Amino acid sequence: MGSLVVAGSLNMDLVASLSRLPRPGETVFGTAFAQHPGGKGSNQAVAAAKLGARTVLIGAVGKDAYGAELLQFLKAAGVDVSHVAVQPDVSTGIALISVEVNGQNSIVVVPGANARLLPEHVRHVDFQPNDVALTQFEVPLATVEAFLSKAQAAGATTLLNPAPALACSREILEATDILILNELELAFFLDRTPMELDSEAALAWAQQLQRRSDQSVIVTLGSQGAVLLAGSERRFVAGLPVNVVDTTGAGDAFTGALAACLVQGRSLLDALVFANTAAAHAVQRHGAAESSPSLAELVELCRTHQLTPPPFVGPS
Repeated sequence: MGSLVVAGSLNMDLVASLSRLPRPGETVFGTAFAQHPGGKGSNQAVAAAKLGARTVLIGAVGKDAYGAELLQFLKAAGVDVSHVAVQPDVSTGIALISVEVNGQNSIVVVPGANARLLPEHVRHVDFQPNDVALTQFEVPLATVEAFLSKAQAAGATTLLNPAPALACSREILEATDILILNELELAFFLDRTPMELDSEAALAWAQQLQRRSDQSVIVTLGSQGAVLLAGSERRFVAGLPVNVVDTTGAGDAFTGALAACLVQGRSLLDALVFANTAAAHAVQRHGAAESSPSLAELVELCRTHQLTPPPFVGPS
Protein backbone atom coordinates (compact mmCIF):
# COMPACT_ATOMS: atom_id res chain seq x y z
CA MET A 1 0.00 0.00 0.00
CA GLY A 2 1.25 3.47 -0.88
CA SER A 3 1.00 6.75 0.98
CA LEU A 4 -1.31 9.70 0.61
CA VAL A 5 0.78 12.86 0.34
CA VAL A 6 -1.18 16.07 0.89
CA ALA A 7 0.23 19.53 0.15
CA GLY A 8 -2.08 22.15 1.55
CA SER A 9 -3.22 24.64 4.13
CA LEU A 10 -3.49 24.51 7.90
CA ASN A 11 -5.86 27.01 9.51
CA MET A 12 -7.53 27.60 12.80
CA ASP A 13 -11.25 27.99 12.16
CA LEU A 14 -13.08 30.60 14.23
CA VAL A 15 -16.76 29.77 13.84
CA ALA A 16 -19.79 31.93 14.63
CA SER A 17 -23.26 30.37 14.61
CA LEU A 18 -26.13 32.68 13.65
CA SER A 19 -29.72 32.63 12.48
CA ARG A 20 -28.82 34.00 9.03
CA LEU A 21 -25.82 35.42 7.21
CA PRO A 22 -25.55 39.24 7.27
CA ARG A 23 -26.14 41.33 4.19
CA PRO A 24 -23.36 43.74 3.10
CA GLY A 25 -22.98 46.45 5.76
CA GLU A 26 -25.30 44.69 8.21
CA THR A 27 -24.50 43.51 11.74
CA VAL A 28 -26.26 40.43 13.12
CA PHE A 29 -25.97 38.77 16.52
CA GLY A 30 -24.51 35.30 16.72
CA THR A 31 -25.77 32.53 18.98
CA ALA A 32 -22.52 30.65 19.66
CA PHE A 33 -18.78 30.66 19.01
CA ALA A 34 -16.35 27.76 18.59
CA GLN A 35 -12.75 27.17 17.54
CA HIS A 36 -11.81 24.18 15.39
CA PRO A 37 -8.72 22.92 13.51
CA GLY A 38 -9.15 23.58 9.79
CA GLY A 39 -7.58 24.39 6.45
CA LYS A 40 -8.27 22.24 3.41
CA GLY A 41 -4.92 20.48 3.52
CA SER A 42 -5.28 19.64 7.19
CA ASN A 43 -8.97 18.68 6.92
CA GLN A 44 -8.44 16.31 4.02
CA ALA A 45 -5.33 14.75 5.55
CA VAL A 46 -7.18 14.09 8.82
CA ALA A 47 -10.21 12.68 6.99
CA ALA A 48 -7.98 10.18 5.18
CA ALA A 49 -5.87 9.26 8.22
CA LYS A 50 -8.99 8.53 10.30
CA LEU A 51 -9.93 5.95 7.63
CA GLY A 52 -6.61 4.12 7.91
CA ALA A 53 -4.60 5.69 5.07
CA ARG A 54 -0.92 6.34 5.67
CA THR A 55 -0.99 10.13 5.34
CA VAL A 56 1.76 12.75 5.08
CA LEU A 57 0.99 16.48 5.17
CA ILE A 58 3.22 19.16 3.64
CA GLY A 59 2.35 22.63 4.89
CA ALA A 60 3.31 25.57 7.09
CA VAL A 61 2.16 27.14 10.36
CA GLY A 62 3.29 30.12 12.38
CA LYS A 63 5.30 29.85 15.57
CA ASP A 64 2.28 30.63 17.72
CA ALA A 65 -0.34 28.95 19.90
CA TYR A 66 -2.62 28.16 16.96
CA GLY A 67 0.22 26.47 15.08
CA ALA A 68 1.20 24.35 18.07
CA GLU A 69 -2.41 23.32 18.62
CA LEU A 70 -2.83 22.32 14.97
CA LEU A 71 0.31 20.18 14.98
CA GLN A 72 -0.80 18.43 18.16
CA PHE A 73 -4.24 17.75 16.67
CA LEU A 74 -2.78 16.34 13.43
CA LYS A 75 -0.39 14.04 15.26
CA ALA A 76 -3.24 12.72 17.40
CA ALA A 77 -5.21 11.98 14.21
CA GLY A 78 -2.32 9.92 12.83
CA VAL A 79 -1.02 12.38 10.24
CA ASP A 80 2.74 12.59 9.61
CA VAL A 81 3.61 16.28 10.17
CA SER A 82 7.37 16.00 9.73
CA HIS A 83 7.06 18.08 6.54
CA VAL A 84 5.06 20.91 8.14
CA ALA A 85 7.34 23.96 8.41
CA VAL A 86 7.09 26.31 11.40
CA GLN A 87 7.50 29.91 10.24
CA PRO A 88 8.73 32.20 13.07
CA ASP A 89 7.77 35.56 11.54
CA VAL A 90 4.18 35.04 10.35
CA SER A 91 0.92 33.95 11.95
CA THR A 92 -0.79 30.62 11.45
CA GLY A 93 -3.59 30.74 8.86
CA ILE A 94 -7.04 31.74 10.13
CA ALA A 95 -10.53 31.10 8.72
CA LEU A 96 -13.46 33.23 9.89
CA ILE A 97 -16.61 31.15 9.36
CA SER A 98 -20.26 32.11 9.77
CA VAL A 99 -22.76 29.23 9.86
CA GLU A 100 -26.54 29.61 9.53
CA VAL A 101 -29.00 27.39 11.37
CA ASN A 102 -29.73 25.56 8.09
CA GLY A 103 -26.04 24.63 7.74
CA GLN A 104 -25.09 27.10 5.00
CA ASN A 105 -21.88 29.04 5.58
CA SER A 106 -19.64 31.88 4.44
CA ILE A 107 -15.87 31.84 4.95
CA VAL A 108 -13.06 34.41 4.97
CA VAL A 109 -9.54 32.97 4.96
CA VAL A 110 -6.40 34.84 6.08
CA PRO A 111 -3.58 32.64 4.67
CA GLY A 112 -0.75 33.59 7.04
CA ALA A 113 1.95 30.90 6.96
CA ASN A 114 0.14 29.03 4.18
CA ALA A 115 1.35 31.68 1.73
CA ARG A 116 4.93 30.69 2.65
CA LEU A 117 4.56 27.12 1.35
CA LEU A 118 6.90 27.36 -1.65
CA PRO A 119 7.78 25.02 -4.54
CA GLU A 120 11.06 24.17 -2.79
CA HIS A 121 9.06 22.59 0.05
CA VAL A 122 7.49 19.98 -2.26
CA ARG A 123 10.25 19.26 -4.78
CA HIS A 124 12.16 17.05 -2.34
CA VAL A 125 9.25 14.61 -1.94
CA ASP A 126 10.15 11.11 -3.10
CA PHE A 127 6.92 9.84 -4.67
CA GLN A 128 6.33 6.18 -5.42
CA PRO A 129 4.06 4.92 -8.27
CA ASN A 130 1.47 3.58 -5.79
CA ASP A 131 1.23 6.89 -3.91
CA VAL A 132 -1.64 9.36 -4.18
CA ALA A 133 -0.84 13.10 -4.28
CA LEU A 134 -3.57 15.53 -3.23
CA THR A 135 -3.60 19.32 -3.16
CA GLN A 136 -5.92 22.36 -3.18
CA PHE A 137 -5.77 26.10 -3.89
CA GLU A 138 -5.25 27.49 -0.37
CA VAL A 139 -1.47 27.54 -0.94
CA PRO A 140 0.49 29.34 -3.72
CA LEU A 141 -0.36 28.05 -7.20
CA ALA A 142 3.34 27.74 -8.09
CA THR A 143 3.61 25.22 -5.25
CA VAL A 144 0.51 23.37 -6.45
CA GLU A 145 1.99 23.08 -9.94
CA ALA A 146 5.40 21.90 -8.68
CA PHE A 147 3.73 19.31 -6.43
CA LEU A 148 1.47 17.86 -9.12
CA SER A 149 4.23 17.83 -11.74
CA LYS A 150 6.63 16.01 -9.42
CA ALA A 151 4.00 13.43 -8.49
CA GLN A 152 2.92 12.90 -12.11
CA ALA A 153 6.50 12.38 -13.25
CA ALA A 154 6.91 9.67 -10.59
CA GLY A 155 3.75 7.86 -11.71
CA ALA A 156 1.71 8.69 -8.61
CA THR A 157 -2.03 9.33 -8.91
CA THR A 158 -2.71 13.07 -8.72
CA LEU A 159 -5.85 14.61 -7.19
CA LEU A 160 -6.74 18.29 -7.25
CA ASN A 161 -9.50 20.02 -5.33
CA PRO A 162 -9.29 23.53 -6.88
CA ALA A 163 -10.84 25.40 -3.97
CA PRO A 164 -11.18 28.25 -3.61
CA ALA A 165 -11.62 28.62 -7.38
CA LEU A 166 -8.76 30.63 -8.86
CA ALA A 167 -7.48 31.17 -12.39
CA CYS A 168 -4.61 28.72 -12.81
CA SER A 169 -2.17 27.51 -15.43
CA ARG A 170 -3.11 24.90 -17.99
CA GLU A 171 -0.21 22.81 -16.63
CA ILE A 172 -1.96 22.43 -13.26
CA LEU A 173 -5.13 21.00 -14.78
CA GLU A 174 -3.24 18.78 -17.22
CA ALA A 175 -1.10 17.32 -14.42
CA THR A 176 -4.26 16.24 -12.57
CA ASP A 177 -5.58 12.68 -12.89
CA ILE A 178 -8.72 13.25 -10.80
CA LEU A 179 -10.31 16.68 -10.47
CA ILE A 180 -12.76 17.13 -7.57
CA LEU A 181 -14.88 20.28 -7.47
CA ASN A 182 -18.33 21.61 -6.63
CA GLU A 183 -20.91 23.38 -8.82
CA LEU A 184 -19.59 26.89 -8.10
CA GLU A 185 -16.00 25.91 -8.88
CA LEU A 186 -17.07 24.10 -12.04
CA ALA A 187 -18.92 27.19 -13.27
CA PHE A 188 -15.88 29.35 -12.52
CA PHE A 189 -13.50 27.23 -14.61
CA LEU A 190 -15.94 27.15 -17.51
CA ASP A 191 -16.63 30.88 -17.22
CA ARG A 192 -20.34 30.22 -16.84
CA THR A 193 -23.03 31.62 -14.56
CA PRO A 194 -23.21 29.53 -11.35
CA MET A 195 -26.42 27.55 -11.02
CA GLU A 196 -27.78 24.47 -9.35
CA LEU A 197 -27.14 21.52 -11.66
CA ASP A 198 -28.84 18.16 -11.96
CA SER A 199 -26.68 15.11 -12.60
CA GLU A 200 -26.96 15.21 -16.40
CA ALA A 201 -26.06 18.90 -16.61
CA ALA A 202 -23.15 18.40 -14.21
CA LEU A 203 -21.78 15.58 -16.36
CA ALA A 204 -22.12 17.69 -19.51
CA TRP A 205 -20.26 20.57 -17.86
CA ALA A 206 -17.61 18.19 -16.49
CA GLN A 207 -16.94 16.92 -20.00
CA GLN A 208 -16.15 20.47 -21.10
CA LEU A 209 -13.57 20.75 -18.33
CA GLN A 210 -11.78 17.48 -19.10
CA ARG A 211 -8.21 18.19 -20.21
CA ARG A 212 -7.19 14.62 -21.14
CA SER A 213 -9.16 11.66 -22.44
CA ASP A 214 -8.10 9.62 -19.41
CA GLN A 215 -8.78 12.35 -16.85
CA SER A 216 -11.57 11.89 -14.29
CA VAL A 217 -13.77 14.76 -13.12
CA ILE A 218 -15.93 14.49 -10.00
CA VAL A 219 -18.56 17.14 -9.33
CA THR A 220 -20.16 17.29 -5.88
CA LEU A 221 -23.79 18.41 -5.90
CA GLY A 222 -24.48 18.99 -2.21
CA SER A 223 -27.51 17.07 -0.96
CA GLN A 224 -28.08 15.63 -4.47
CA GLY A 225 -24.88 13.56 -4.31
CA ALA A 226 -22.05 13.54 -6.85
CA VAL A 227 -21.25 12.66 -10.45
CA LEU A 228 -18.17 11.02 -11.94
CA LEU A 229 -16.85 11.39 -15.48
CA ALA A 230 -14.02 8.86 -15.80
CA GLY A 231 -12.72 9.06 -19.34
CA SER A 232 -15.97 8.44 -21.18
CA GLU A 233 -17.67 6.56 -18.30
CA ARG A 234 -20.45 8.50 -16.53
CA ARG A 235 -21.76 7.69 -13.04
CA PHE A 236 -24.09 9.34 -10.52
CA VAL A 237 -24.26 8.62 -6.79
CA ALA A 238 -27.31 10.00 -5.01
CA GLY A 239 -27.00 11.94 -1.76
CA LEU A 240 -28.08 10.31 1.50
CA PRO A 241 -31.00 11.76 3.50
CA VAL A 242 -29.49 13.12 6.73
CA ASN A 243 -30.08 15.98 9.18
CA VAL A 244 -27.81 18.84 8.07
CA VAL A 245 -26.13 20.74 10.91
CA ASP A 246 -23.03 22.29 9.30
CA THR A 247 -21.82 21.94 5.68
CA THR A 248 -18.38 23.47 6.37
CA GLY A 249 -16.37 20.23 6.30
CA ALA A 250 -18.42 18.18 3.85
CA GLY A 251 -16.24 18.76 0.79
CA ASP A 252 -13.04 17.99 2.69
CA ALA A 253 -14.52 14.84 4.24
CA PHE A 254 -15.55 13.76 0.73
CA THR A 255 -12.11 14.41 -0.78
CA GLY A 256 -10.17 12.84 2.10
CA ALA A 257 -12.32 9.70 2.05
CA LEU A 258 -11.95 9.39 -1.72
CA ALA A 259 -8.16 9.71 -1.48
CA ALA A 260 -8.04 7.17 1.38
CA CYS A 261 -9.96 4.67 -0.73
CA LEU A 262 -7.67 5.14 -3.73
CA VAL A 263 -4.43 4.82 -1.77
CA GLN A 264 -5.73 1.52 -0.41
CA GLY A 265 -6.17 0.24 -3.96
CA ARG A 266 -9.95 0.54 -4.32
CA SER A 267 -11.69 1.45 -7.54
CA LEU A 268 -12.67 5.02 -8.27
CA LEU A 269 -16.37 4.08 -8.25
CA ASP A 270 -16.01 2.42 -4.82
CA ALA A 271 -14.16 5.52 -3.67
CA LEU A 272 -16.96 7.78 -4.95
CA VAL A 273 -19.64 5.88 -3.01
CA PHE A 274 -17.55 5.89 0.16
CA ALA A 275 -16.71 9.60 -0.21
CA ASN A 276 -20.37 10.48 -0.72
CA THR A 277 -21.19 8.65 2.52
CA ALA A 278 -18.37 10.45 4.36
CA ALA A 279 -19.77 13.82 3.29
CA ALA A 280 -23.24 12.82 4.51
CA HIS A 281 -21.74 11.96 7.89
CA ALA A 282 -19.77 15.22 8.08
CA VAL A 283 -22.76 17.55 7.59
CA GLN A 284 -24.34 16.12 10.74
CA ARG A 285 -21.58 17.59 12.94
CA HIS A 286 -20.04 20.97 13.62
CA GLY A 287 -16.46 21.71 12.57
CA ALA A 288 -14.40 20.71 9.56
CA ALA A 289 -11.59 18.29 10.39
CA GLU A 290 -13.42 17.13 13.52
CA SER A 291 -16.59 16.29 11.57
CA SER A 292 -14.92 13.70 9.31
CA PRO A 293 -15.92 10.18 10.37
CA SER A 294 -13.86 7.33 11.73
CA LEU A 295 -13.85 4.09 9.77
CA ALA A 296 -16.27 2.46 12.23
CA GLU A 297 -18.70 5.41 11.95
CA LEU A 298 -18.56 5.36 8.17
CA VAL A 299 -19.08 1.61 7.93
CA GLU A 300 -22.10 1.92 10.22
CA LEU A 301 -23.59 4.69 8.08
CA CYS A 302 -23.06 2.55 4.96
CA ARG A 303 -24.95 -0.30 6.62
CA THR A 304 -27.76 2.03 7.72
CA HIS A 305 -28.28 3.06 4.09
CA GLN A 306 -27.78 -0.50 2.78
CA LEU A 307 -24.47 0.29 1.10
CA THR A 308 -21.56 -2.12 1.03
CA PRO A 309 -18.40 -0.40 2.30
CA PRO A 310 -15.14 -1.36 0.58
CA PRO A 311 -12.76 -3.28 2.85
CA PHE A 312 -10.09 -1.14 4.50
CA VAL A 313 -6.85 -2.00 6.23
CA GLY A 314 -4.77 0.18 8.53
CA PRO A 315 -1.41 1.64 7.53
CA SER A 316 1.45 -0.85 7.51
